[in-house]
Amino acid sequence: MQDAGSSVEGVFINLERAPERRAAMDRQLADIRLPYAIERFAAIDGSREPGRPEGLRPGQYGCWLSHLGALEQSMSNRRHLHVMEDDAVLSSKLALLPEALGALASDLGAGWDILYLDATLVEIADMYQMFEWARQARAKGLVDVHGIPAGFTVYGMLSYVVNSGRKKHLRDFLRSYLHAGVPVDNVVASGIQKGEIKAYVTAPFLTTGSDASMVSTLGYEGADGFLAWFLFRRLCFFDLNEAAAAGLTARIADLTRDLSRAQGIFGALCAHRVAKWPNSRFPPRVGRS
Repeated sequence: MQDAGSSVEGVFINLERAPERRAAMDRQLADIRLPYAIERFAAIDGSREPGRPEGLRPGQYGCWLSHLGALEQSMSNRRHLHVMEDDAVLSSKLALLPEALGALASDLGAGWDILYLDATLVEIADMYQMFEWARQARAKGLVDVHGIPAGFTVYGMLSYVVNSGRKKHLRDFLRSYLHAGVPVDNVVASGIQKGEIKAYVTAPFLTTGSDASMVSTLGYEGADGFLAWFLFRRLCFFDLNEAAAAGLTARIADLTRDLSRAQGIFGALCAHRVAKWPNSRFPPRVGRS
C-alpha cells in the first residue's frame, strides 16, 4: 500500500533576510515529524524584481512571485502541494493532512482546487460559520473539511494545499492576474466567489499565524483590525487549550478597551446568541385560519 505521506510535498516560503523565521519553522517541523517532507523555498524579493504592477508594494509583489514560483516548481510531479509562509504555527494534527486529503479525494475526485489550513475571515457571517464548524469538530476531537461557500470572503495565503490534478489550472488562473495590481490572496478570494476556484477549509484550522506575523515582511504592520482577525484565527486553531484561551481573553480585553458601552453590550449579546442558539434560525411562522 502506498504511504499516504508520499502523495504530498510541502514548502515554506522564506526570505534570505529572515533566518530567525527559518529556524523557527525548522524547529517546529523537527518536533512534529510530518509524514511528508517540507523544504524551504527561497522567497523572491519583490524590490529586486522588474515589472512590479502599480498598486503593489514590493513585499506584495514578492509574495505574488513566491507563491507562483512554489507552484510552478511543483508542476512536474503528481503530489499535492502544501505551501506555507514562514510565520506559521503548526498543530500536531497537521500529521493527519494526508488522510484528510485522501478523504477529500474520495468524496470529490479531482473536484477541488485549494484546501485552506488557515484563513483570514473578515465578515461577521463568515466568522460565525467558521466558529461553529470549529466548535463542532473540536467537541468530537476531529478535524473536518468544509466547502467554502461562494459567498465567503477568504483572505490570506499562510497555509494551503493545492490539488495535484489542478496545479495547471491554478497556475494559469494566477498568471492571468499577475499584473492586475491586486494582492495574490485577493485574487484567489475573488476566484472563489466567482466559482473559478473550488476551495475547502479545515475546521479547526491546522495552522495559524505566529505573533511574528503581526509584523509583516510584506512591508506593513497590522493595526487593530488585523489584530482582531489574527486573534480569531487563533480562536479557530485546533490547539486551543485553556492556557491559550486565557491568553486570547487578555488580548481581547485590551483590544476592546476603547469600545463604547453600547458596542460592548452589542458584542456580548452577539456572543450569547452564538453560544446559546448555534446555527439556529427564527423565521416567522404565519398560518391561515
